[in-house]
Amino acid sequence: MFKDVSFEIKGGSTVALVGPSGSGKSTLTKLLYNFYEPTEGRILINDIPINSYNIVSLRNVMSIVSQDIFIFNGTVRDNLVFGREGVSEEDIKQALVLSESYDFVMNLHDGLDTYIGERGGKIIPGTKAKIVHSSGHN
Repeated sequence: MFKDVSFEIKGGSTVALVGPSGSGKSTLTKLLYNFYEPTEGRILINDIPINSYNIVSLRNVMSIVSQDIFIFNGTVRDNLVFGREGVSEEDIKQALVLSESYDFVMNLHDGLDTYIGERGGKIIPGTKAKIVHSSGHN
């Protein structure tokens, strides 16, 4: 339970929530993503209550980098575009370049079409982080 928590995050900022297990990092993240509503108090974004925002738009401007990496059964491409419509080849390339993963992915046996299996079981662990980081599904 949080008590008397107040903070401000400037637009365009990158913020990390760190702390020991059980300190409320996940709870705070779930509140910010509007997965559930606070039982007391309120969350404001630009002085507007969080529940006034379109949930999809709200979640599209935030990203979570979890310690638990999840990879879907399928190809590298499938994982990069999961849940997004109209992703172009150029969008995919840009994400890979920005995450410094382009050369690595292109050097896989079938590049973007390399099958990586359930939870990424067909690839080495360090590779999973690169693919997840590139996808923005963190």
